[in-house]
Amino acid sequence: MTHRRKSMMDIRAMLVQMRQGASDREISRNLKVHRQTVKSYRQWAQAQGLLTGELPDAAELQQWIQETLSTPLPPQNVSTVEPYRALVVQLRREGVEIAAIWQRLRERGYEGSYDAVWRFV
Repeated sequence: MTHRRKSMMDIRAMLVQMRQGASDREISRNLKVHRQTVKSYRQWAQAQGLLTGELPDAAELQQWIQETLSTPLPPQNVSTVEPYRALVVQLRREGVEIAAIWQRLRERGYEGSYDAVWRFV
C-alpha cells in the first residue's frame, strides 16, 4: 500500500464495518478516509481472510498488520552532486559559498543545477 498506514483502531473499525456489509463509500464517509484507502484495506483483508470467521483481538490484529501490511520504502534518489562530494565538503569547510561551489563544479564538468548543489549542501 502506498498511502500512509492507518492506526490499528482505524483498520479494526474498517474491518467491523466491512463484515457488516458496508460499502466502501459508507466506510469512507463514516471514518473520514479516502474511498481508495478503504478499497486497499478491503483487498488486503480479503487476501488475509479477515472478512469471515472470528475477528482477531487487538494484539493479534496488530501483529497481523505488522507482518502482512508492508509499507514500501520511497524511491531513493542519488544527487548529481554525489560524485563531487569530497570537493564540496572540502569547499564548505573552507567557508566557500554555494554559488561559488557550483561554479567550481561547473569548471570540472558538472552540468547540474545550482539548486541541486544547494540541496546537496
